[in-house]
Amino acid sequence: MDDTTVPSIETPIVPTAGSIYSPPVTIVDGTHQVLTPIFLPDDDTVLRESIRSCIKHDEYSGDTTSRLLPSEMSLCFLGTSAGIPSRYRNTSATLLRLGGTSFLFDAGEGVQRQFQFVMGTQKLAKLQRIFITHLHADHIFGLPGLVLGLHDKARAQYMNGLFDNKRSKKKPYRSRTEHDNHNNNNNNNEYDNDDDDDNQDKISPFVIQIYGPPGLYHYIASSLLLSCTKLVYLKLQVYELVGGRVRRVASPLKQQQRIRDPFSDEYPEYSYAGQIERKRIQAQDGIWTIEDKPPPLTRDMIIDQRRGSRVATQRLDRLRIRAAEVDHLPGIVTFGYVVEEDDPPRNIDPEAAKAAGVSPQNRNYELLKHGFAVQPDMDGFEDNEEVHPHQVLKPSFKRARKVAIVGDNRNWTLQMTQIAQHADVLVHEATLTEENYNRGHSTAAMAGRRSAECNANVLVLNHISPKCESDLAGIVREAYEGSQKTSAVVSSFDFMELLVPWMGFGQKDLHGDEPLMNINENATNDDRETDTSLRSWLNKLL
Repeated sequence: MDDTTVPSIETPIVPTAGSIYSPPVTIVDGTHQVLTPIFLPDDDTVLRESIRSCIKHDEYSGDTTSRLLPSEMSLCFLGTSAGIPSRYRNTSATLLRLGGTSFLFDAGEGVQRQFQFVMGTQKLAKLQRIFITHLHADHIFGLPGLVLGLHDKARAQYMNGLFDNKRSKKKPYRSRTEHDNHNNNNNNNEYDNDDDDDNQDKISPFVIQIYGPPGLYHYIASSLLLSCTKLVYLKLQVYELVGGRVRRVASPLKQQQRIRDPFSDEYPEYSYAGQIERKRIQAQDGIWTIEDKPPPLTRDMIIDQRRGSRVATQRLDRLRIRAAEVDHLPGIVTFGYVVEEDDPPRNIDPEAAKAAGVSPQNRNYELLKHGFAVQPDMDGFEDNEEVHPHQVLKPSFKRARKVAIVGDNRNWTLQMTQIAQHADVLVHEATLTEENYNRGHSTAAMAGRRSAECNANVLVLNHISPKCESDLAGIVREAYEGSQKTSAVVSSFDFMELLVPWMGFGQKDLHGDEPLMNINENATNDDRETDTSLRSWLNKLL
């Protein structure tokens, strides 16, 4: 090798290792560098340490999710292109990871392949819900293939005895909504196993819930029906969000040739043997409540039912999921979705509780944890004294976090601004380089203004046009200035993962000095080593 040649920098993590979607490579002084996260302000330590690649360079062909997430909440960007796949980006798909489960927002073509690169083939069953922002091709053409992949994974789980059948009592996960429907319609949830004539067991299918605009049910049902796809091990519940200000109908000329509206009317021929169930969620004052937080525990519930903290801390029972419309194009129903946690219960300092006269074995211990004052139950303390939660609770390093993922738009409704208020992360498109209302999309500056209006802590620019690829730093600065520098801004790329810290973004630590980093009391040594190598890598690049 020539002595004047500068060797390439080898980084431990490559954003798109193993993928044909490689980021652009810039050459500086003969040194090769991969596409790095671009964000402002560049001294935001929490944001810097929260960005990583979904795929580790040395194990991209296997399951990369064995290590514990440092915050149990992260956004994985599976597709970040606008309109069509580009050399560096796939079409729209964003994965929200919540501990042991995942939600997918939009499903552009190729999403199943992108998902498997990130989660591994064994983790497809972790996907519980799919949310579609609108029915444009680059947001839904990957959905039928993804459903088929989910069905294959459900079949494999059934064959391994993980479903409810005569040989196994293990049951698949069901959300509160689906669990209630299962109990009310138990007789309708069992189907014959036609793939094995000798097996007369009944199958209780794995259930996937899909949410989106009117017409979503007919799109899914017709795609599977016309492709002769048979669902046996998987059941779909398609929830259409109805009652909004925009009603999509066929064009006037085509409408005259139809007896039924393809978006809202019933088509019995698409019933699909009950395996695809159509449901509707009605708007209330312009807001759709998909999942609401459970009512707070009362003193009687804790004492009489002995629910305790284990019930209150179930992750999916602590989520609030809402949707609101945004203005995209005439007649195109488009939504933004907001996922919000409930405040996690606090932990009690056992020594402080004993010093105040409350025994860990007494039910008063649970009452204190949930915010109720109690009387001492240990000998040597006055019965007329009260012990208040603030006397015995440990300092909290967790709080409720909020993520808003908004579909293509040129403007927001008041309801969208309302439900996205104080989001930790706002994912917003940045398609156009110049404002053009008739095109129905936003520029980076418009995204910045929306972020400022809802007081978001971090704005992630998504749905990026190939025209912007050569000036990502420019669009990030445009959005940052558009938000009047009130929101941190980062440009997304395929397979980028953004971890949401336990205390969210923009928060101080318990002493009010430095921003709080991602904390995980249960992290293993391998996790800590991964975090350390990530910090070192980012420090070198940035």
